[in-house]
Amino acid sequence: MTVADVKVKLVALLSEHYPENEAHNITRIFLEDVYDVNVLQGDKVFTQWEDIRINYLPRLLKKEPIQYITERADFYGFQFKVNKHVLIPRPETEELVYTLLSAYRQDKKLRHVIDIGTGSGCIPVTLKAKKKNWNVFAVDISLDAVNTAMINAKRNKTNVHFFNFDFLDEGFWSDMGIFDIIVSNPPYIDSSERSVMDASVLRYEPQIALFPKDPDPTIFYKKIALFAADHLKPYGAIYLELNEYLAASIKHDYEQIDYLTDIEVLPDLQGKPRILKCKKIS
Repeated sequence: MTVADVKVKLVALLSEHYPENEAHNITRIFLEDVYDVNVLQGDKVFTQWEDIRINYLPRLLKKEPIQYITERADFYGFQFKVNKHVLIPRPETEELVYTLLSAYRQDKKLRHVIDIGTGSGCIPVTLKAKKKNWNVFAVDISLDAVNTAMINAKRNKTNVHFFNFDFLDEGFWSDMGIFDIIVSNPPYIDSSERSVMDASVLRYEPQIALFPKDPDPTIFYKKIALFAADHLKPYGAIYLELNEYLAASIKHDYEQIDYLTDIEVLPDLQGKPRILKCKKIS
């Protein structure tokens, strides 16, 4: 069997469950990331079809995200390990990181940064890789997520300080320092949105990273603002990824906080309100 034969088989099987162009993309990513095979090398002999059929095909046909099958996701030019304990990094989060880094492009100062709800660690690892003089911290409630993030920090040769605790529990805050920048892509989906969400997201991605355990879907934003009162330096900045449906409400809440200023909601590349940025008054 050749690579071309395998490609034809996989695309045909996947096309029963996915649009044909998506079936082609999944096949390409799968063969490249799992077997290091370029689909353009059609004449190359491939001897592992049985391995695919037994170990991977059932997962592919059940629409498990390809990133969980390959245990790999690309983010901001870096490669990250992903698994069932962490969300698959999204383009919107890349935009959050880009916005933050752009604001500090010419900045050479030592900065202390904390990422809240780090998951795979894609945000803090990328920030540290791009700003080597920054001192970067990250926290997550899931120990499995923290362990995954630590692997990603090592894989990308970055030194990030990780902590495992529930950020919503203010009792842990006293052990934290004071930061120049707070960044977060927190759990922000209201349970009422389940009916319009992709079934594979609900089936495979960690619920604790999608839905706040509190009935209030904006709870993390409120806690982050409260945390900033004592743990963000004067003139320090906050950068947050938003649920597009809650953006106006969160912006309004932040505008009522007397120690925050320059509050702005930015659109993503699709024109949706996705990023909130603001500063702390001296």
